[in-house]
Amino acid sequence: MTAGGERVIATYRFAGGSPDEVRAAAAAFAVGQTVGTWVPLPGLTADLLERHGARVEDVTPREGGPYDVRIAFPVVNFADGGLPMLLTTLVGNDPSTGIAATLVELDLPPGYAARFPGPRVGIKGWRERLGVHGRPLLLNPMKPCTGLSPEATARIAADAARGGVDLVKDDEVLGDATFSRIAERCRAVRRALDAVADETGHRARYVVSITDRAKRVREHVHAAVENGADGVLVAALATGLDTLQEVAEMLDGRLPVMAHNAGLDLFGGPAGWEGLAVAPEVLVGRLARLAGADSVHVTTPWAHRATPEPLFRRMIERLRDGWSGLAPSFPVVGGGMVAAQLRDVIRLVGPDCILSVGGAINGHPAGAEAGAREMMASLRDAVANAVTS
Repeated sequence: MTAGGERVIATYRFAGGSPDEVRAAAAAFAVGQTVGTWVPLPGLTADLLERHGARVEDVTPREGGPYDVRIAFPVVNFADGGLPMLLTTLVGNDPSTGIAATLVELDLPPGYAARFPGPRVGIKGWRERLGVHGRPLLLNPMKPCTGLSPEATARIAADAARGGVDLVKDDEVLGDATFSRIAERCRAVRRALDAVADETGHRARYVVSITDRAKRVREHVHAAVENGADGVLVAALATGLDTLQEVAEMLDGRLPVMAHNAGLDLFGGPAGWEGLAVAPEVLVGRLARLAGADSVHVTTPWAHRATPEPLFRRMIERLRDGWSGLAPSFPVVGGGMVAAQLRDVIRLVGPDCILSVGGAINGHPAGAEAGAREMMASLRDAVANAVTS
C-alpha cells in the first residue's frame, strides 16, 4: 500500500527562460496537472491542495542548458490508475499551463514502485535459461521480416541455430498474420529448434512477436505458452505500456518479455518542438522496465540512423541500474549490426547485452548457418579482446 503523503518526483529539463519564468511555468504546470486551477474555487481548500496538489521542489541551473526542475506529484492521485494515469499526470499538457520541457528522470517511492511488475526474468533469468554467462547473447531477428509461412520461418530459425546463435526472434512488423498465425509459427519453430538440438546439442530459443490489439494480445500470450515459445516480443510503445504490463503480469516469469522500441521518436518531439516531451531513456530504461520488460531494444550509434552515443549510454545505464529496487533489464542492441562493430559495442556496453544481428546473418552469401557461425566467431574474438585490452 502507498502512504498518503508519498510523492513521485519528476525531473523536467526546460528549453529556455529566466529562473523566474521557469519557476512560474513549472508552478502553473504543477497546479494544472493536479488540482487543475489557478483561481479560487469552492471546494479548493488548503487541505485538499496539500494532499492532492503537486509542488515545485527545486529549480537547478544546468551547464549547457537552462534549468532542471523537480516537481513532486502526490501518489494518491494516480496510485490505482497504473501507467496510464501516471503518464497522464506527468506529461499531460493542458494548453493553459503547458510547458516546453522534457521529462528526464523519475524517482518513485518504494511502495508505489512495488505496484508494478518490473522485470520478472531480467538479465539473470535470461542467462540462467540459456546457460550463457560472461558474454553478450547473440540474437537473430529472422529475415525476411514478413511474408513467410510458419514452415519457412522455422527453416531460417534452424539454420541460424545450427550456426550457434542463442536466440531467434520474429521481426516487430510480424504479428498474428493470416499467412503465419502465432500458434502455428510457435509449433513449427519449436519443432525445428528441437531437431537442431537433437542433432548438435545446442538449443536456440525463440521469441515470438505478439503485438496486436490489447484484447488479442491476451490470446497470443496463451498461444505462445501453449505452443512452445521461449519468450514474447511486444512493440510496447505501439500497444501502450499498459498492455506491456498486462503481458508481464500474465506471464509472471514463465517466459521473458522483450519490448521493442518501435515508435520511440514519436515521444521526443521534432526539432523546434515547443511542447512537453519524454526523454528516450525514460521510456526505455524507466517506464518499459517498470511495466515488466525483461529486455528492451536500443538502437546503436552505428545504425543507419544513429543514436547519439551519449543518449545510447543513458538508455543502457537506465536499463541496468538499481532504480526503484527493480531487477535490471537486458539491453537488446541492434540496428544494422555487422561483425566489425562488435568490439566497439562491447567496449561501450560490456557483456550484459543482447546483440541483435539480422541481415549480416540471414543475408550471408553462404546462408544463415554460415552467417551465424562467422558472427559467433567474431563475438568470441571481440569478447576476448575486450578482456585483454
